[in-house]
Amino acid sequence: MMMSLSAFSQSEQLELITDSAMVEEINSNNNDSMGVVIYVFFVVTKEGEITRVKVQSVTCDPCLKTHYCDKKYIKALKKEALRVVKDMESWKPAIVEDERVDSQFILPIRFID
Repeated sequence: MMMSLSAFSQSEQLELITDSAMVEEINSNNNDSMGVVIYVFFVVTKEGEITRVKVQSVTCDPCLKTHYCDKKYIKALKKEALRVVKDMESWKPAIVEDERVDSQFILPIRFID
């Protein structure tokens, strides 16, 4: 039986996602402390499957200098954010007028050191 993340509160969902992210391994390859938000777009189908997962955008903390946004580091964070979303269990689909429908989401995933 698959458990749906939508059965959890938003804070519990974020905790589960955070626990799944392998930030320690990525951060160990980078000496600079930084915070990055990866915005991941995805669709939950009317069957509850997660599809069309892609990085929508990336934001570095405004208080950090631009040189902290190392391309190799950001690429690793993007890959990890995509992995976390793709590995999520099925969700409960959205319902509009008593019918299941596809729905779009943008999930911000914050990586901090």
